[in-house]
Amino acid sequence: MAQGTYYFDAATFSSATAVYTNADLSVCAPDGFYSDGVISRQQVNCRLLEAQTCPNCASNPTPQPLVFTCAISGFSVAPGIVGDAVVGSVVNGTISGSISPSTYQLGTNAYTVSVIAPLPYTNAGATIGPCSANAVGTSPVVPPGPTLYYYFLRGCQNNAGVTPTSGYMNFTSEPTNSQRYLDGASGNYYFYDNTQPILTSTTNLLPNSINALPGEFGCPPIISGYILRRCSDSENNFYVSTTDSLSLNQRMVDNSSVYYVIDGSYSGGGEIEIPSATAVSGETGCPSIPPAAQNFECSDAGLTISDGVVGDPVDAQVANGTIVPGSISPSTYQAGSNTYSLNIEVTATTIERGGVDVPVANTGSTIPCSGDATGEAVTPILSMTPGSFNIERGSADNRLLFITANGPWAITFSGGGGQASSYFSVGQSSGTGNAQVPLYYNGGTNGWTNPGTVELRVGNASGTIAATTTITLSAEEIIGGGI
Repeated sequence: MAQGTYYFDAATFSSATAVYTNADLSVCAPDGFYSDGVISRQQVNCRLLEAQTCPNCASNPTPQPLVFTCAISGFSVAPGIVGDAVVGSVVNGTISGSISPSTYQLGTNAYTVSVIAPLPYTNAGATIGPCSANAVGTSPVVPPGPTLYYYFLRGCQNNAGVTPTSGYMNFTSEPTNSQRYLDGASGNYYFYDNTQPILTSTTNLLPNSINALPGEFGCPPIISGYILRRCSDSENNFYVSTTDSLSLNQRMVDNSSVYYVIDGSYSGGGEIEIPSATAVSGETGCPSIPPAAQNFECSDAGLTISDGVVGDPVDAQVANGTIVPGSISPSTYQAGSNTYSLNIEVTATTIERGGVDVPVANTGSTIPCSGDATGEAVTPILSMTPGSFNIERGSADNRLLFITANGPWAITFSGGGGQASSYFSVGQSSGTGNAQVPLYYNGGTNGWTNPGTVELRVGNASGTIAATTTITLSAEEIIGGGI
């Protein structure tokens, strides 16, 4: 067995897979038998076969321990596209950190990386390198761009009355008809006009600072400025900007109900803007200033108090408002001409002043008022019929008394030996005005002396006697010892 210096790819010969002639393990040893003095192994095509005992190999040299190197790591980099991340790998060991450069460069270039040595190498765990490998970076393939067409954009008149020059812009697809565009540099607006021809080339190009405004179409409305004159004091240092077309003297109103009129065109200056001012449809000039609110007075109520009869409730009426119940004082008519006071609740919201309706300032309040009226005393009219009648002694009976009266009255009894009220009664002892009153006789005789009298009195039982009816009984008849 020939002697020499050889290298194997493991910590021990028994675990090696091949024998090499150099330390980088890049050149395989020739086919044949190799021994470490303990075992012998045959190598065929750079591959060691099973071990055999070698009793006479003690004098053979021992292979050198193997150190892990970049060559053993087998670091390589795949080709790639310029700018993409570099893809590298190792056969043995583990890549440590990033490959440098990290992206592919154009052409053939070296890429480096550090590698951690694995077991069973004598430097296992150590980081070696940088290990280098070449790779080719190629330019990315750029697909051909789409065909560009030129589309006509028409300029819109601005607020100063100037219309920018129309022209073409190139797009990869046709815009929606009337799509609105804004030139961010000049502030001018345009819109796509599909009635104009689509071109494949032109020199009539608009600037690249023009961009579409999604969802907006056609020209924006033109904003005009107008001088406003305030109606309350004729000050005209105000203005409004609007898309409406307004005429001179058009009435305007803001959100505080302040009125103005258009006093001319606004061209800029120190005027105060009234952004909430809007036109009052169909109205020109300043509105008439509404009258100030005034208090409702007694003269507005239309109070009347009728003349009446002394003692009767006072009759008062109002045309506007409401008389507070129980407020009339005095509440009944007094003799002669007198003043009667009362309270009136104000219910009106407007009152007339000089032919103009004005708002009422004290609606809902109560005001004191008064008026004069005459109370007249009435001569009592009081009579009773019949003037007399006869009743059969000892027999119960009843009659009717007919009363004519223009006021209150009352009935009392007298005579009959002071016993008339004991034997007679009436169905109604007092009242007011005309009446038919039943008179009842109980038929008794004891204590009775002719004649008895029914008395009709003015007002009440204490009043003056106005009429009487005489009661007489038929021939006396002794009953129970009485007369």
